[in-house]
Amino acid sequence: CRLILVLKPGNTTLTEIQDFLLDREVCIHDWQNYQLWILLASMKFQHKKLHTLAAEIVSENPKSGESAGIFIWLQSTNNLKPIGELLESFSKEWPFQNQRFFLFAASGLPDNHQKLLRGKVPLKLLGTMSRAKKKYRPDGVAIAEREIPSFSTLYEDIKDYS
Repeated sequence: CRLILVLKPGNTTLTEIQDFLLDREVCIHDWQNYQLWILLASMKFQHKKLHTLAAEIVSENPKSGESAGIFIWLQSTNNLKPIGELLESFSKEWPFQNQRFFLFAASGLPDNHQKLLRGKVPLKLLGTMSRAKKKYRPDGVAIAEREIPSFSTLYEDIKDYS
């Protein structure tokens, strides 16, 4: 995914990634799906079919690794309805990353919606929503701005995988 970002993918590539995510028969690795959702979030790529799929996945299993990536994607595309629908379901039993990314996304909800989380947020995550926006990229996406590595640096990182 880092390599794809460095290559600045166009809509054709992003649509192929979308099609992969939509094909639930081949899209089976939670960690891989997470990375792809984060990639799409980074590019602010969206489509109605992805919005439908994202809402289904997070409502069925907000604890999955894929859901963590989807929370960030929903925030990046300003589609917070599925986040709002999960406010009452938010739990300290979710994996830490899912809780954190959910709170990032929920920080975009109106204050009266955020109040539903009072008493549910673990101590180590208190203040996440108020601090979150300070860390967003200038375009409002909840992904930290990072220096894009050179192609040769990426090659050195991945050459041992071939």
